[in-house]
Formats: sequence, structure tokens, C-alpha cells
Amino acid sequence: MALSRRPRPRGKAVSVGKRPPARPRGQAKIANMTPPRSRAPIWSTERLPELVDLYLADLVGLELKPRTIRTYRGALLRMAPLLIRVTSASELLRELVALKPTSRALYLGAARGFERWAVAQGHRPQALLADPRVRVRLDETLPRPLLAAEQAKVETHVAHAERRLRLLYLVLRFAGLRIDSEALALRWRQVELTPGNEGLTIRRTKGRKDRHVPIINNRLLAELRRQRPVDTGAADAPVFPANPWPFRRDVGRRPWSYRAALTAWSELCSKAGVKATPHQLRHTLATELGLKMNPFELRQFFGWKKLEQAARYCAATETRAALKRAYDA
Repeated sequence: MALSRRPRPRGKAVSVGKRPPARPRGQAKIANMTPPRSRAPIWSTERLPELVDLYLADLVGLELKPRTIRTYRGALLRMAPLLIRVTSASELLRELVALKPTSRALYLGAARGFERWAVAQGHRPQALLADPRVRVRLDETLPRPLLAAEQAKVETHVAHAERRLRLLYLVLRFAGLRIDSEALALRWRQVELTPGNEGLTIRRTKGRKDRHVPIINNRLLAELRRQRPVDTGAADAPVFPANPWPFRRDVGRRPWSYRAALTAWSELCSKAGVKATPHQLRHTLATELGLKMNPFELRQFFGWKKLEQAARYCAATETRAALKRAYDA
């Protein structure tokens, strides 16, 4: 008996193992498909703010002041187009020629630190701003002490000022501290009032070193003893609290901010009719001690790195005293 074959299906036969014929180019459909997005390069204007945030997050671990972090952030974000375009430190300084010398030095230092971090993290292939021969030469500033008439006006209004401002004036005037990094950062555990050993222990100063500042002024000692908290557990409380009133829960926890202290000082000087900065009180003390101490002792007391900084005050005071003796003779 013969077997019947099945009929073959109509249509074009397709051989197994071969590709189907390609469609014509005009009939290709790209529905529901989007071209891949090209990611911006790592060192580009679009991604630089992200890198700045990562860099500043690493700087927080170095115990820098929040105000310093904000200053670096503003400088780097303003320089973002320049950091992409310039190829050397001298070219960067030429672009910043309209700024003051101190601002140019700050911007150059911030850019170099950020670039070193970017190279170490692999975000930039090489450092282009690291030439040590390129730097900003700052003009040598002369001491700016307060005149005797200005001191008398300030003293008159300090006697009736708020207790925090009164103590801040005495600390700046007779201990010679820097207001932001030293005075406002003081804690009561750093204040020693034992008779015969009175002094302040300054932690992590501008030069990243600790130093001991002896106190022999009776007005400052009396004010410190008057404002010292009675509670023995308040050793970690700031000497200058953000809010001295007792009804707040955060009393003794947060220190007085630099901006608020500077506002209070400006209001005091406005009432006294004097134009002066808090740092001039440090200059006033250094000028007075320049006649009685040698440059080595003066450098150790104020915490300067270079001996030339102390020699400026000694030379200025000696010259002034010599002129006074010559005219009085």
C-alpha cells in the first residue's frame, strides 16, 4: 500500500540556518527606542559642582571652620569655568587680576588644593596649577593699633555692654587672641584660674598648634571668675555661648557665631564713634608688648610662625619710642 505525501505549504521556502532577508533601509522602524545618553566627562563644567561637594566633604574631617568651608565652596564654584579652561597657575592669576591680592591668594590656594585632591582621586590626569614659583605677593601690612583716644571711647561703652561682649573685648585686648579661630572657640575646660597659674590653653590655632597664653591682667581675671559657671559639669560649655539666657534649652551647647559677634562689635563701635575691627585689639597689645619683650618672646606669646612677624612690632614700637625721646629732649 502506497503512502500519500502531505502537500507542501505555499509561499517562499526559507532555508534553515540562514538569516531572513534584511528589510530595505527606508522601512526600518525605530519605535520605542531612544539614543543612548552620552555622559559628561569627569573634569567638565557640568560635573565640577559634584566634585566640589565631594572635596569639601573630605575637608570636614580636617576640623576646618564652617566659615572656611563656605568660603572655599564659593571660590571654587566661581572659578569653575576657569578651572576647566586654564592650563597653568600663571594663566589663572591673569584671569583673576581684577581681585584684591588677598582674594587672589585665597582663590589660588583653593584651586591648588582642589586640583591635588582631584588628581589623587583619579578625576584629573595631572596637576597643572602646582608650579611653586607662581604665587601672589602680598604687600607687607603695618601694625594697626588703636589710638589712645579711640581706646578711651571704646572702654567707656564696653563698661555698659552685654557681658559676652565685655568678656570678648577683654580676651582680645589683654590676651591677644584671634576672634574667630581662638576666642569664640574657647571652652571652660581650657580656662585655668588657679592662683599663680592663670592662663588659656588654645587648641588647634591658625598654625595647627596648641599654645598656652598666660593671663596677668586683673580685669580679665575678675571677669572670667565672675562669668565662670558654678556647675562642675559645664567644663565643655563654650565661654561665649550662642544664647546666654537661661530659658533656652541649648544654653551652653552652641558657641557664639562669628557673624553675630562681629555685628555686636560693630554696633558698639558705632555708638563710640570709632571705626575699628576686633583684630586691631590684637595689634594694640602686640604694639604695647613690643617695647617690653624681645621678638622671640613675642612670637611665642602670639603664636606666630615667623620671627619677622614679631620683629615688625618690635621695630615699629622702638622707632616710635626713639622719635619720641628725640623730640622730647
